[in-house]
Amino acid sequence: MHKQMIAAGAVLALGTAANADLLWDAGQGHHGMDPDRQGLITHFGTAPGGADSSVIGDPATSFGGNWTQAGDDDHHRRADSFIVGDAPGWYVDSITVYGYVTGGDVTGNPFGSFNINVWDDSPDQGNLVGSSTDYLTPEFTGIYRQSSSNFPDNDARGIFAITLTFDDALELSTGEYWWDVQHQGENTAWMPVLTDVDGDGNPITPEGHSMHFGSDGWNTPDSGDQTYSLPAQVNGSIIPAPGALALLGLAGLVGSRRRR
Repeated sequence: MHKQMIAAGAVLALGTAANADLLWDAGQGHHGMDPDRQGLITHFGTAPGGADSSVIGDPATSFGGNWTQAGDDDHHRRADSFIVGDAPGWYVDSITVYGYVTGGDVTGNPFGSFNINVWDDSPDQGNLVGSSTDYLTPEFTGIYRQSSSNFPDNDARGIFAITLTFDDALELSTGEYWWDVQHQGENTAWMPVLTDVDGDGNPITPEGHSMHFGSDGWNTPDSGDQTYSLPAQVNGSIIPAPGALALLGLAGLVGSRRRR
């Protein structure tokens, strides 16, 4: 399914990284989760040092999925979708994903480098919209990925936020898009899945439709016989509607005449 890009130059420098807003959060956008949980937190303040815990939720059985390049091959990659819901569209400046290196030092940076692609459909079917190898320094979130057996004391998997940026903001019209990301480095990076709690406070893994690129190509992975979503945020700004642009132009013209 191909989506038309908003014409370049329709708005001049109105959507930049300097004034980027949160446009999409996977936990809220797909599952209506409590935003304070960041799509990951199951227990507040229970981990070492008063950090938060992200405990593997039923029916998932693994801490996370590999997204580190294997040798000279293109796998592994992880992908999930987001929805541009504001007409006429969005300027996307950056996308934030989450990862950890088992045993990695949370006071430093245990990662190598990253790359990201954005598609107008799933990566195995869509057209490439944009890509980047630029990113901000990964930041420790204050969340540890844990299991029910090593909760709450295990601190081997500190989760970092990794924000990948675009030099030129992507101009996306309304519709569903997909991102896919890859880590490159000596350490193996893992990506936790979206995690929530049920009405009794028990960790759960909501069903989703994320994808994994492995040695056999793109597929839909499962953990505990269920597909899942990945925590991520899309940042940028809403493209002003044509009427708003006309008003901006008129205001500029009036101001110019008054200064004469």
